[in-house]
Amino acid sequence: MERKKLFKNEVIQLFNTTSETLRHYEEKGLLAPEVGENNYRYYGFEDLQKLRQIFMFRDLDISIKEMKALDEGRLNKKNYIEVLKNHRLALKQKIERLINIEADLLQLIDILEKGENRPSYLLRSEKSRQFYLLSPFESDVMSSPKAYYDHHQSIIKRNNYSERTIQITYDYENLQSGEFINAQLCIEITDEEDKLELEKDNGELLSLPKGYYLSIFYPFRHGKFDELKKMHEEIELYLKDNNLSRIGNVVIEKEHPELSLFLAKDTSVFELKIRVKKNNCVLEEIK
Repeated sequence: MERKKLFKNEVIQLFNTTSETLRHYEEKGLLAPEVGENNYRYYGFEDLQKLRQIFMFRDLDISIKEMKALDEGRLNKKNYIEVLKNHRLALKQKIERLINIEADLLQLIDILEKGENRPSYLLRSEKSRQFYLLSPFESDVMSSPKAYYDHHQSIIKRNNYSERTIQITYDYENLQSGEFINAQLCIEITDEEDKLELEKDNGELLSLPKGYYLSIFYPFRHGKFDELKKMHEEIELYLKDNNLSRIGNVVIEKEHPELSLFLAKDTSVFELKIRVKKNNCVLEEIK
């Protein structure tokens, strides 16, 4: 008799997937191919359509639990639309993160290819952002990770906090001092509920408008604050050469230890951002 269904190895080739993946979705009750002699699996058109759905849902980061609820008819059309909207928003945020990561890597590659400790510049568009200001740098608070955790514990437990996104802010002119900069720790507020709670606590907020920000990646040798004076001079020269001017005096800066491989042991990559405009033309229209 002519075989009409596909073997597992043929399905694997069709979807460029693995045997383990098919077994996983079968064990979770999302896939139910016909089981023949010797435990062979046979996949028909319905199974292939089901796999198309599963892989699309996986790309949207829809959970197995949500997939099963859809498969078992426990979600109506309205619920399904809501699920899709939520995951579309999450996907959009993920895309934005990946775009930022790509820009970070572009600047890191630029630094490494130069073969010397020179900064990398990139004009980047930013949406309007709000930051919650933590306490200024204090020696006792920053003396150990535990001291830092204990001091900021109430903030750390909120949805917005992430050690990966902790930043500092200070006045741009402080770069000229050649000394330790009296900066303030801050976290970007992305969760609306947290924003309302923080406002209730009368916490200090820093608002940055949408627009273009000059991102400057530079290798910083730990403790060498005197080198920041030269950094300030180079930024000013770059602004002049590229017909740019600063808007305001606020600096947002963060460390990128994860990007500091192949630099000297006592050196980390820092990213400094300042809002800028093209002379005679404010660059702030962001789609």
